Amino acid sequence: LWAIDAEVAHVGAAVFDLAFLVAHLALKAVYLPEHSVVLRRASDAFVSGYEAANAGRVEPDDIARHAAAIMLARVAGKSPALAGALRGRLHR
Repeated sequence: LWAIDAEVAHVGAAVFDLAFLVAHLALKAVYLPEHSVVLRRASDAFVSGYEAANAGRVEPDDIARHAAAIMLARVAGKSPALAGALRGRLHR
């Protein structure tokens, strides 16, 4: 079974898809600190698996830059990802 989210499905730079998941897992780790180690491992495994299957297609620094921009948009932009109290903590 496959599900496609039409809002974020696109043909374009692969770095966006990688960075979007990395950003999602990083924000989830902030929201659920007791699961941060598992979430970090999941993120690392996903990126490592992608890189192993697609060597040289995406640079790790590009993933980090894109993930940072996506997290900023999710915390301070028009697409909030976090509950109010946690969002306030991240703004400090």
